[in-house]
Amino acid sequence: MLRFQIIVLILLISFLFSCKTSKDQSKTDAANMHQTKHEQIQKTEDGKSEQQLATRILGTWKWHKTRCCFRTPKTTYADSLSYSRIIKFSDGTLQTFHGDTLKETSNYTVKYGLTEHDDRPVLQINGRPAFLYFIHDTLVIDYGYMDLQTEYYLRFHP
Repeated sequence: MLRFQIIVLILLISFLFSCKTSKDQSKTDAANMHQTKHEQIQKTEDGKSEQQLATRILGTWKWHKTRCCFRTPKTTYADSLSYSRIIKFSDGTLQTFHGDTLKETSNYTVKYGLTEHDDRPVLQINGRPAFLYFIHDTLVIDYGYMDLQTEYYLRFHP
């Protein structure tokens, strides 16, 4: 009987700690995630879609928010900083600005798939891969598959 009680206790504890809870995630985020399935650029046989994807990210993007991380979820918004975070994609070069100050210059590539049979859009910044997708005029750079952050950027026209 004691063995049964221990097993039940272990199952109960594992259930409680495996449940995902988030008080700061809005219901609209779930709707937005569903919407992205329809807005992703589809891979084509001739590879033209990688060029379309590379063209679509060109330009200037202003950071809107970052969501992190799955066990202890938290959303940080742009208004929490005293400066704006801006990223500029131009032909394989990514510039990161804090306000008007250039903080970093990186190399980037876009492709489809982290693995051979994966067809999801991927952005690699200095070799570090993230999923890439769009929600209307919002660029989403998603490291969530590694339990890291998901960053949201709005198209910016200075």
